[in-house]
Amino acid sequence: MMKTLFSFLLVFMFLLGFGQKKMDTASCYNKQMIWNQISDTVKNEKKKINYQSLVSKIIDDFDKENIKSENLVFILRVNNRNPLDEEPQMYVCDIDKKILASNFNEEIFWSKKNIKSISNKLKKNLILSNQDLDFVKPIDKTKKVNKNNLYSNYFNYHNKYYVYLKEFFRKQKIGTYRKGEKEQQTIYYFPYDKENNVNLINDNSNDIRNFNTLELSFINLPNRIVKVSYMYNMNYENVVTKTYQYQNKNWVEIPTKQEH
Repeated sequence: MMKTLFSFLLVFMFLLGFGQKKMDTASCYNKQMIWNQISDTVKNEKKKINYQSLVSKIIDDFDKENIKSENLVFILRVNNRNPLDEEPQMYVCDIDKKILASNFNEEIFWSKKNIKSISNKLKKNLILSNQDLDFVKPIDKTKKVNKNNLYSNYFNYHNKYYVYLKEFFRKQKIGTYRKGEKEQQTIYYFPYDKENNVNLINDNSNDIRNFNTLELSFINLPNRIVKVSYMYNMNYENVVTKTYQYQNKNWVEIPTKQEH
């Protein structure tokens, strides 16, 4: 039975990851059926697993060579697809989020407590961003939100945690972000050293960037397994994948096999 479940998961591994292709309704339905066969197993295991200790394990496994800068931008991938777009370039089934991270996910890893712990442990300023390097900025009070706008409501509803974290960062310290020679904006960040001011620079023309980025992706599997992909500096060729299993109340790295 377990081999059958892993065989189904192989289909997921082809469809999931950082880049996801458009799928039709039938494909989403099939994925829903597959997920129903493994969801109970994964959910029941949650009761006997300490996921907070996995957070520490993941932090220890950060590749320090890829995050040498004192400024670390962690990226939360935000689904901002217009629900009225009949042919979106990037379409993700609603079930994908459950498949990817039903027990352990970004919301658990990037909690307020963990953000503070990571900042202190790595001695780095942490900056929140989405996949478009859209940092947390002051609220533009001149813009009025149309509550009747379906797209606006859809975006906010499906990104509650992102909005929640943005509010947390707006209570931290103010810095600046300069892109190119002229474009500059105010941003918020979580400081490691409150005496220093963060001035992020992203100048592609002169190949200057004084920050690193990190994006994490999680997949929960049966047998108390969590697969973690670390993407450094927004480089799809610089992705490290590690697989962890909960054994005897400890998280142990195991070989990443094809069925994982």
